[in-house]
Amino acid sequence: MIKRYFLTITAFFLLMLGYAVTLTPLVIIGTGMEQQTHLLAFGIWGLLVLGSLVPALSMIIRKVWFFRGHGEPVALEILKEKLLAVNNAEGPIQVQEKKKKFVVTWNYSSPQWCELMNRGGMDALYELHLIFDNATKTVVVADKVRALRFIDCPEKVKTGFIGKPKLFLKVGLGEQWSVDNYIDTEPQDYSFQPGEIKSPVLGSILKSGWNTRFIFF
Repeated sequence: MIKRYFLTITAFFLLMLGYAVTLTPLVIIGTGMEQQTHLLAFGIWGLLVLGSLVPALSMIIRKVWFFRGHGEPVALEILKEKLLAVNNAEGPIQVQEKKKKFVVTWNYSSPQWCELMNRGGMDALYELHLIFDNATKTVVVADKVRALRFIDCPEKVKTGFIGKPKLFLKVGLGEQWSVDNYIDTEPQDYSFQPGEIKSPVLGSILKSGWNTRFIFF
């Protein structure tokens, strides 16, 4: 995992260095330009940087944060059934099937877990979005958060309309991680951090032979 952090930081540094190199000609020839032309050139450069920054960062994440599955991949339906079985445990996690993807998030509709989350001061709902690519046996993984407000648990819990992308890279991928952790972990042991959702889910996906790829959007 340290290697991936290092590669991510290195790639980001090289990206910034590339932007600096493209700026150098403008700085050098800027003294010979009229002020208005100089400002226009810098404005165009800034727009090009802003327009390419997010796609470039997304490409870095997609390339670096890719994990190969362990062993022969199971059928798609078997993997989905394993993930949906989390709902049967009545634990802190719920798996929602939405069109062609799964959304794994906190089970705030349960009275027990809703009260624990409320007492813990949770004000943002973390969501792990899973998109299944059956052709390559890869699960594309995206992190999102939305506003959360507890009014009267669990009948009145308001969530934000828009889920905002927010990348979480702090995950565990050892043999000890799987969705079975949701059954074995005691309620008081949860701190309701994104890794407590993401690590077990990724562990079960990889153990099922499927690859995982992080994306920013």
